[in-house]
Amino acid sequence: MYTKCPSCRAEICFQPPANAANLPDGYKHRIKCPSCGVTIGVKLPNRDAIATVQPTFTPANPNAYSSEPIYNAGTAAAVPADDKQAKREARALAASRKKTGRSRNVIVFIFAVLLIACAVLGYFVMQGKLDVELLSGLASYDGVGQLEIMAQDTSIFAAIFEISVADGLLAVLPTIFFLGALLTAVFAIIGFACKKYSRLLNLILAFGLLAVSACILFQPFLGSEPLFEANAEGFANYFQTIIESENYLIFVPVAIGILHALSAFIALCIPMKKKQA
Repeated sequence: MYTKCPSCRAEICFQPPANAANLPDGYKHRIKCPSCGVTIGVKLPNRDAIATVQPTFTPANPNAYSSEPIYNAGTAAAVPADDKQAKREARALAASRKKTGRSRNVIVFIFAVLLIACAVLGYFVMQGKLDVELLSGLASYDGVGQLEIMAQDTSIFAAIFEISVADGLLAVLPTIFFLGALLTAVFAIIGFACKKYSRLLNLILAFGLLAVSACILFQPFLGSEPLFEANAEGFANYFQTIIESENYLIFVPVAIGILHALSAFIALCIPMKKKQA
């Protein structure tokens, strides 16, 4: 194979390493110029090109060729490569070709922000700061107000847990929903900064938020003393009540949770591919 010395511009002939077939694409073979003694790194072509004979370039019209003098310095000696340096170059090359997963973290962050917005709007509705009848359905997801109550006095929720653990968990579902969405947003920011995407962790968080939002939606059917019977007539009466009261937005967090869980499942099934060089 042939190359040109960047220092003395001499034409150098060199042999590719014996283990060229095992080296990663883009690996630079270190050789020493026999003319000026400068050590240079030559990027090897692909493995198929190495197997073929590399002829020197001979112009059809010598007069049209560059007047820059070219000296044939002969065959260059290969510089023994440092194994640690070769491994570092291979790892750096593989890392540069691998997708960072930032786009997936951005999608997760958008879903988390939407769920946090539902909880915050529900808080404003419960506090009377938003007197919009259409937003009344989000009041069921008010986890911010529950956190304020817990910060002042936890005896109320402690009493509920003493009566029934199931009823206590149902009572704090909005808080779990808000903290889960907040935690998802934090992990998305950390993953974006670190250029990492945890498929399993995001899948667990997505399905967890979906389960919590679904439990909040169907809370009247749960607990020790449900308001509606879990049958066809009970579901019909429940949805009729939602339609009559125009609390349509109570379905929005569940819909967002379904889309979030679906995207996390697709991300789990479709691993990130390496970029083509």
